[in-house]
Amino acid sequence: MRMKHTFCITHEIDIAGQRGLSDILAIETETDFVPESPTFFPKLIAGRLLGLSDDCLARLRFASGVVVYVNTRRYIFEILEQDRGFSLRRDW
Repeated sequence: MRMKHTFCITHEIDIAGQRGLSDILAIETETDFVPESPTFFPKLIAGRLLGLSDDCLARLRFASGVVVYVNTRRYIFEILEQDRGFSLRRDW
């Protein structure tokens, strides 16, 4: 069963020689992730990003330090495809 979720995504940026984080993007996704409980977070989550512009996809695919927050838990892209398919790996 596919479910829609909103994930928050940020990445590292360089501002005048200082490292910082980009603005947070709230991206709607479609995944098979169904929380079994408020404390359940799988090691891997696969799905598809919805409504993402080509420009934003390119930035996420090639940016360094991309972090995805799933219900306040930190994940990183293991795979992010041109067709917007993705696999996230738990990073905590």
